[in-house]
Amino acid sequence: SPGEPAAWQMFEPWVADLMQIRDSARRAAAVEAIRAALESDDPETILAGLTAFTLTIEVDYEKQPFAPLARELTQTLSGAGRVKAFYTLFNAGPEPGDLDLLLTAIEDTPDESLSDSGSHLIALFTAREITGRPAEVVLGMFAAAEGDRRATREVLRGLWSASVTPEIETVVLALTVEGRETRHDAIYFGLSTFANKSPAVLEALFEACEDPDQNNSGRAVWGLGHGVPAEHHRLVADFVLQLFDARSGAQGREQCLRMLGQYGDASHVAALEAIAANELLPAEQRETARRTAERLRG
Repeated sequence: SPGEPAAWQMFEPWVADLMQIRDSARRAAAVEAIRAALESDDPETILAGLTAFTLTIEVDYEKQPFAPLARELTQTLSGAGRVKAFYTLFNAGPEPGDLDLLLTAIEDTPDESLSDSGSHLIALFTAREITGRPAEVVLGMFAAAEGDRRATREVLRGLWSASVTPEIETVVLALTVEGRETRHDAIYFGLSTFANKSPAVLEALFEACEDPDQNNSGRAVWGLGHGVPAEHHRLVADFVLQLFDARSGAQGREQCLRMLGQYGDASHVAALEAIAANELLPAEQRETARRTAERLRG
């Protein structure tokens, strides 16, 4: 963005003063400097203040007073500054109506910066439960990005670890057959991270575990380790038991055994006991299988 070098020179000392832990007076002065920057009429100064705020969100100071300032800036800024204003608003403490401000901004603004960050901001403002109007806006972002791998990847990246609707799932599942690079993006940023994996998503990850590209198969195995509803635990346990038998790599087999511990039940005890009794396997794997079988049997 224009003016960023000047903004950098301004916000760097504020960030340093806020991050240091020995002088509380320096931290207080930096907070005041950032607040004054957000009230400024100078675009470079405002950008510096927003950047400093977003870089120091882990520092313990009262952030709620920054929310009204950030809310106003989301309506007056454009480009990267507007994106930073929405991130500042989220971290300062949004009100219920702020989600509608964000959704309207994404729908009404043909701005690449907001398009790139829009799905992530939606995930944040919805506590990663993307349903209703937020889901419709995400679907619109996918439609607008159709045919553009970079833009599609940015929409996917924002959905990391979110719970999504079946309609969003359908779009992401369709991307797995859109070519090698887009397939990878759909698996890596989307399916493997979803917090509420449906049977269709699980089946897609099972298939990806057979992909010769380790970037996809390894990621799919990782994705099966979380976000699986209880009613699908046995389905995943059955699959990883097959995967254990079909693979020889130590890391992959250890992942399978961990997931059998997560998702297995009494129906998997016999197979685990067979693994434990197999003297051709490493002692660590046999011991893990033995302990898991014992726990599941109990």
